[in-house]
Amino acid sequence: MGSQPQRGEADSGLPAPASALRGHAATFLKAGVSAALLLLLARRVDWDELAAMLRQTDPLWVLLSILAGVALNAINSWKWRILLRAKGKPVPFVRLLNLYFVGLFINNFFPSTVGGDIFRGYQVGRDVGDRALAMASVFMERFT
Repeated sequence: MGSQPQRGEADSGLPAPASALRGHAATFLKAGVSAALLLLLARRVDWDELAAMLRQTDPLWVLLSILAGVALNAINSWKWRILLRAKGKPVPFVRLLNLYFVGLFINNFFPSTVGGDIFRGYQVGRDVGDRALAMASVFMERFT
């Protein structure tokens, strides 16, 4: 019969389920769009000017500014974690930190500054099973 292979069994050569194929197609599409955007960005950069600017920077200050940014995002993620735990919805800190950075990326590359917050609320809502609470936690984290 046409049953799916169980864990540890060899693939019977049957085609993958349609949802798996859609997932792979979406991944390739995202990678293609990302590559195209990076190529477009690379073509617009004046590499000589960028090199001159980098030669003028002090690497210590660059490192300190990166560390400060990461620390601030970690503190905000911890605050978000406290808000969720207060409502009985614990989410691992690493998960929240990851979502925080993805949300920042979305905010920087899309025309709105709330797209990343909507993404964070949606993802945490899926994790805790309460999207309203998740969106409220994002709102409170953002405005405290």
